[in-house]
Amino acid sequence: MLSGSAGKLAGVLGSFVSGLVLAGASLVLMVYFLLAWPRILGRVERVLNDPERVDVAHESLGKIGGYVTGQLCVSGLAGVSAYAFLKLTGAPYPSLLAVVVGVCDAIPQIGATLGAVIATLVVLTQSLGLAIAAIVFFFIYQHVENYLIAPKVFARAVALSPVTVFISALFGVAVGGFVGAVVALPCVAALKVVLRYVFRERLARLNLADDSA
Repeated sequence: MLSGSAGKLAGVLGSFVSGLVLAGASLVLMVYFLLAWPRILGRVERVLNDPERVDVAHESLGKIGGYVTGQLCVSGLAGVSAYAFLKLTGAPYPSLLAVVVGVCDAIPQIGATLGAVIATLVVLTQSLGLAIAAIVFFFIYQHVENYLIAPKVFARAVALSPVTVFISALFGVAVGGFVGAVVALPCVAALKVVLRYVFRERLARLNLADDSA
């Protein structure tokens, strides 16, 4: 019985550690992408060597960069909000837990919950009442982030409607799990730009037909 409980505890801790590693890797890749942005643009321009296609590539990569920036903003806001709550309530290690919450928030779908669980478990070591307050805070904040902050930020950053953002994230999780969730939004945004370029003549004819009608 003790061995079974120890195994379950080890599994939970392993999931936490894996989540933190994945979130940290996501943030590192995002920062690296932003730093490597000028080199990426330069190589794309040399490969395409066509002004119109270069413009399309710039716009597509701009959507990806917008997603990265948006994710960093959302994760940063989650960390700052957690720090404010933890500091005001006198919770232990507010700075460290805020960093954990912000880093975990980079994991689509499950990251915010993972960060909240870790923070709540640490807070529980100090006070049951404080842990309950933390549960309430993270529950409310996650709903605000999921339904107000994130859809608006990503809709503006990648020029996709909130519904498209939500469906793309769900599709990415279903197809590719964590990796699919991370790349779904920027890929959909970039694909939208490319398809608009490929079908530009047909779209122009449709616009003319609508105007004449």
